[in-house]
Amino acid sequence: MPEEAPVGSPEHAPGTETLPPSVPSAGAWPTSAPRRRDLLWETLHLFSLCGIAFAQPMLDRLQHNPGYLAQERLTPADITGVTAAVLLLPPLMLWALTGVARLFGTAWRSRAHQGVVLALLWVWLVSLGTKVSENLELRMYGVPGILVVLVAGGVAAGLWWSYYWRGWVYQAASVVALGLLVYPTVFFSSRQISAICFPAQPITVQREVARPVPVVMIVFDGLSGMALLDETHQIDAARYPNFARLAVKGTWYRNATTVHYRTDNALPALLTGRIPPGHLLPFISEYPDNLFALLHQANCYEMTIFEPYTRLCPNELRDLPPSRSSGQRITETLRTLACVYLEISFPHDVLLYRPRIPREWLRVPDVDRATRDVRTGLVIYGWDGDRHEQVEHFLRCLEPASRPTFRFLHVALPHHPWMYFPSGRRSAFSLSFYNFPLGAHGKVGEDWSSDELVVNAGWQRYLLQVQYVDRCLGRVLDRLEETGMWDDVLLVVTADHGEAFLPGRSRRDPVRETLPAILPIPLLIKYPGQQEGRIDDRNVETIDVLPTLAEVLGMDLPGPVDGGSLLDPQAPTRPRKTLILPQGMLALDPDFPEKYSYVERLHRTFGSGRSGDRLRSFSLHPEWLGRPLSELRLGPESAVALVVDEGSDWVAPDNPEVVPCRLEGRVLHPEQVTSPLTLVLAVNGRIAHISRTLTDPELTDRWFLYADEETYHPGRNEVRIFELVEHAGKPAELRPCRLEGAIEASPSEAPLRPSSPAGG
Repeated sequence: MPEEAPVGSPEHAPGTETLPPSVPSAGAWPTSAPRRRDLLWETLHLFSLCGIAFAQPMLDRLQHNPGYLAQERLTPADITGVTAAVLLLPPLMLWALTGVARLFGTAWRSRAHQGVVLALLWVWLVSLGTKVSENLELRMYGVPGILVVLVAGGVAAGLWWSYYWRGWVYQAASVVALGLLVYPTVFFSSRQISAICFPAQPITVQREVARPVPVVMIVFDGLSGMALLDETHQIDAARYPNFARLAVKGTWYRNATTVHYRTDNALPALLTGRIPPGHLLPFISEYPDNLFALLHQANCYEMTIFEPYTRLCPNELRDLPPSRSSGQRITETLRTLACVYLEISFPHDVLLYRPRIPREWLRVPDVDRATRDVRTGLVIYGWDGDRHEQVEHFLRCLEPASRPTFRFLHVALPHHPWMYFPSGRRSAFSLSFYNFPLGAHGKVGEDWSSDELVVNAGWQRYLLQVQYVDRCLGRVLDRLEETGMWDDVLLVVTADHGEAFLPGRSRRDPVRETLPAILPIPLLIKYPGQQEGRIDDRNVETIDVLPTLAEVLGMDLPGPVDGGSLLDPQAPTRPRKTLILPQGMLALDPDFPEKYSYVERLHRTFGSGRSGDRLRSFSLHPEWLGRPLSELRLGPESAVALVVDEGSDWVAPDNPEVVPCRLEGRVLHPEQVTSPLTLVLAVNGRIAHISRTLTDPELTDRWFLYADEETYHPGRNEVRIFELVEHAGKPAELRPCRLEGAIEASPSEAPLRPSSPAGG
């Protein structure tokens, strides 16, 4: 068959439009070049441009989140399939698109190719611009995302022009095609992916445990040790009676601190006795000598491990049958990567549709309920799953067995979302990981607003959830006594790190001001046969836990550790505290400056459980709380319209577990409001809470109201929201607010609508 004449040759002259000399025609190729050769170069360039626009950023994100691959149990074959799909599917789809255009003529195919090249250059440049904008925080300086898109479009047009005149861009596209080999090579050779595709062989050494007593170990997530203290630096027995109860019967290491502020490093340090280097993955291949593996090698314990985040547990203890085929795993991973790509590659304020990143990408798995009947081995719940059910499940596992038992619980309490009341009831049905605290900024909601009122409101909810943690601990202590395990058990209660509540500071990242909240953690150990409690004020770190357990159990450790046994009377005094930061190791004096500043600020804000307790009544105008509306002046309807859009999805009046105490929303027309609005929540005819709209420049239209659970009674409740108007020399006036939003109910349940004076 004769070769087709190139576009732009005389044979195609009648079918082409005449363009200005400054604009290349639809296919301005040299007539001497063979058409087949040009098609091959076009195809190669499609692959190279798709590589820089799609494949490289996707594989880079996947490489830096190996925990997702491990959690989703992707095999090396699955990972290879995902890599191949990311590299090949986009260019093949675009190549097919240009092929379809060819059915309408060669000129149409050439135009389609031009459009595809321009689009790929634009997408690549938008992605680069978005990354630069985020790194330089240009949004804070008033640079809108649309400007990034427009600048990228202009630069893309210039590059496209160079490409079609066969300039340097055309030559570069040919060189970039090498990325088809470079991207997967870099991906698979990275230590993160190698650890999954080529895991280390399990250690088969037989460990000896001379004194195999029963062990119960509980790690609470995000529990600051300073949150438990009263103004005399004792455990606040009124607010936290069960922590105080354990301190009376065990040993409280009051000066205990973590060595890392992130769970994926803090928990391995706790279980290995070693200071984490800061770059290892929380996998057993990286920490083969962790506590789980050592006890498993001893083969003398019946083990139950509740661990939702790390992958430190030996695979032999994970008895979860695969629930998806390889094709399903690959498809779901590609779908997740597509959502992540849109999130990271385009400015948030220009996306017409912004998909939510799947929970699994954030290592928040959805686990089949069948696993909730497991009594031994590894038990995995979703990170933001029902914490109450996790604790109940763990309690069922606390029973004697024919062999010594090791029961381990790592639970995301009091980690956000802060929805639990001290009684165990909660403020909403959903405990979604995405429910970031109001007033927090950043991709994962860890940077506090400058508005102290909303920061303190988040702190209040956190402390109420700490009281629920105390309730859970009390259930564990009761269970150990009921089963007769108390006397012989080795009980360890601790946390991985703390959390900070300072305006304008990160909740998680340590700086000088937040160290007193993030560094201290509770550490209480009840040793076998211990009859009396004591307080130990030595400089203790989480790396001391494993050596201490090893001494109690009579177990030799396979190698040196950084910590030391707390039972060793000859152990030297540790001269400093260590905290691993991204930029290196921070060494602190054990009594570092402002050590108790967290405690002092806590009691200034909320009082203590012993006297002046303001934790539940934290509110503007606290003297008004509990007053009947009949004693106050009611005015006409407020001109302000509010929208209720956060806090409770729907509320069944007779549901005993959920109380609609947390209401959040926005002002419908914030431009009409010139100063912060003071809002009043009334429940059943009495004042329940007084708050205001936020002063944060980015959140001036947001508001919140938070009442105590005891304000509500079973059944229907009358809930109203007012604007508080105060005039000099006149009594304050309450004006009913008009609400445009309401809390929807399921068809089978009656809703409680805050907008309804009659309670809905």
